Order: sequence, then C-alpha cells, then structure tokens
Amino acid sequence: MANKVQDTLLTFDGSRYRLIAWCIMPNHVHVLIEPLIELGKIIQSWKSFTARWAMKHHAELGLGVPG
Repeated sequence: MANKVQDTLLTFDGSRYRLIAWCIMPNHVHVLIEPLIELGKIIQSWKSFTARWAMKHHAELGLGVPG
C-alpha cells in the first residue's frame, strides 16, 4: 500500500503540484507540496485514487476491508 501511495504522489508531480518532500507512515502520510491547482482537488484525487486501488486489492494485501 505504501508503494501505491508513493506512486500516486509521484504521478501527479509537476501537473497538479510540485512535490517537495513526503513521508509515508503506517496509517497516514506527511506531504510538502507547492500546489498548482486547488488544494482540495489534490487531496481528493489522492484519496480517491488510492482508495479505489485498495478496495480492488484488499484481499491480497490483508487490509481487513469487507468485500
């Protein structure tokens, strides 16, 4: 899951924001960015992108998400 979160952050670097630094923790993420679009849209895209991926792969990751 941490790899997918990092991939997501890197995917939009340069188009929606300039990614300066990040730290992925077991249950949250710290991110320092220079936004190029509205901050709310950036955060919503991260959450939506990673949540859809996690729901699709929850069983193999052992996330304990009901199917």
